[in-house]
Amino acid sequence: MMMKEQFKTRKEGGRVIARGMVALVLIIVAFFAFRFDAAIRDVFFNFSAPVNTSAEYGLLSKNALVARLRDADRELSRVRYANVVTDLLAEENQKLRVLLRANSINRAVVGRVLARPPQTHYDSLVIDVGSGSGIAAGDTVFVDSIALGRIASAGATTSLVELFSNPGTERDVLIGNPQSVAIARGLGGGAFELAIPQEVEVAVGDIVRMPATPSLALGIVVEITSKPTDVSKIVRFAAPLSSASLDFVEITPSSP
Repeated sequence: MMMKEQFKTRKEGGRVIARGMVALVLIIVAFFAFRFDAAIRDVFFNFSAPVNTSAEYGLLSKNALVARLRDADRELSRVRYANVVTDLLAEENQKLRVLLRANSINRAVVGRVLARPPQTHYDSLVIDVGSGSGIAAGDTVFVDSIALGRIASAGATTSLVELFSNPGTERDVLIGNPQSVAIARGLGGGAFELAIPQEVEVAVGDIVRMPATPSLALGIVVEITSKPTDVSKIVRFAAPLSSASLDFVEITPSSP
């Protein structure tokens, strides 16, 4: 009788241990299943999350984001300006003898920008030199080798500059290969638009020049719209620097 009781006790103990082992195995399996599920979720999130997600920008206010965008735009204008000037200087070095005879730029008058958009009307500037410095209406205004506009009116000590990109303004430009003369129309904000025949080759990044003074650049091609059925294609280009970044300009007086 006693042996039966002992056997029964051992049997019950074995069952308890077996149940405990099963429970332990289930807990371990559940634990690793949870970890695996979490890892899968992390991988999925990493692949589905936007590439440009940044905690830094997520913490910025709307005004701070606008300020950063404005700074980035100014930096882009500076890089465009530097690239155009570099290209033009390389060409000028090859044509140095010819440029030395063109002494008009050597006689350029430097003026400080007193007002710019949006303080002025449309694409225009007010500068601190005028007729007293030999400046007159029609004189070309530029920075280094970038053509900006012309003197619209000159007072004794100040002048109003109309930028070439002034809305509705039209002027001849040189563009493409073979080099062709086209009429560029100002769109405002340093932007221009023109139409050229399909056979004229042009690419984004090409320089658009002034016909009378090809050493001066007017802008850089930024977009080309063309359909095979069209006779011409539309080219949009922009000044390589923003009027907001201008502190000084140069003016070529019409008379000595």
